[in-house]
Amino acid sequence: MKFSASLDKLTIIITAFVLATVACISVWVFYFLPGKSFYGQISLYAGAAVLLVSFLLYPTSYFADENFLKVNSVLFSRSICKTDIIEVIQPTIEQMKNSVRIAGSGGFFGYFGLFYNVTYKWMIWFATQRKNYVLVKTTKRKFVFTPDQPEEFLKALQRS
Repeated sequence: MKFSASLDKLTIIITAFVLATVACISVWVFYFLPGKSFYGQISLYAGAAVLLVSFLLYPTSYFADENFLKVNSVLFSRSICKTDIIEVIQPTIEQMKNSVRIAGSGGFFGYFGLFYNVTYKWMIWFATQRKNYVLVKTTKRKFVFTPDQPEEFLKALQRS
């Protein structure tokens, strides 16, 4: 069963702001910067590469069947074998509020990458919003998802 993963309003605002800022800086570097600074252009290309990678990696949907849980993005699909899943819980917003991003995106096209939380410790997030959290504990790692229908997602993961 496929589960959508839509962006929340804050994520849309952050994404739009970052894209608008990069567009303005691009115009400034290429049209108004005296001498077309080499370092300005390199910085712009590096920033554009980061933006492109973020777009290619952000979770667009989740898919659960009897054998696997898949995270779909523009670039890849990551699978988690359901036999590796130990526990599936739905943490509250309060429990997840103080999570710290260690590496990854903190609002640009979602919240994905490596995060740390005092309660749940190290987690890999594939989230697109700041609600509807579903925490999946496997034999090796903990993963966080934010499907639009968390109850249905939980049911699909708990079925064997």
